[in-house]
Amino acid sequence: MKSSFLDYFLTSILVGFNSIISIAIIFFWVYDLALNYLGSFHIIFDGLLFLIFFGILNGLLIRLVLLFGMLPPASYKMEDSRFQIWKIVGILHEFAICALKPFEILFMRPIFAKLFGARIGKNVVMGGKLIDPWFIEIQDCVILGLNSAIIAHETTSGFLKLKRVKLCARATI
Repeated sequence: MKSSFLDYFLTSILVGFNSIISIAIIFFWVYDLALNYLGSFHIIFDGLLFLIFFGILNGLLIRLVLLFGMLPPASYKMEDSRFQIWKIVGILHEFAICALKPFEILFMRPIFAKLFGARIGKNVVMGGKLIDPWFIEIQDCVILGLNSAIIAHETTSGFLKLKRVKLCARATI
């Protein structure tokens, strides 16, 4: 998969913007309160809050891209601008997943997947990973085994194919 300077530049701008917003939220809303109650330990608290805000902001940014229809399921040539959008959204998703990793208790995975656009039913257990969660629907009582992966894209012969994936109720992967 080829990448360009523009990919790195746009991703850096978006990640930097989300980082600055996360720091601003902490500084203006939480910093003084944390400093007063936690003393020098406020740094740990502020760092954890940064990871949470950064992950959530990336999720919201991804949802905005999807809301405006910038990435519909289809087949795209790798030269298409939507291929670039898909790469950037995927990178934002990976940054967010890494930021939220310290808070990723097994029962929280469906909640995180919903943050990034997945449609998740009730009583879903996710030991696995969702790639392109915005194209994935998981119905009620589904179990994704440990280290499984549900992937909603395929890259072959210079094309990116994005398709919806639906796991029916009571499926076990």
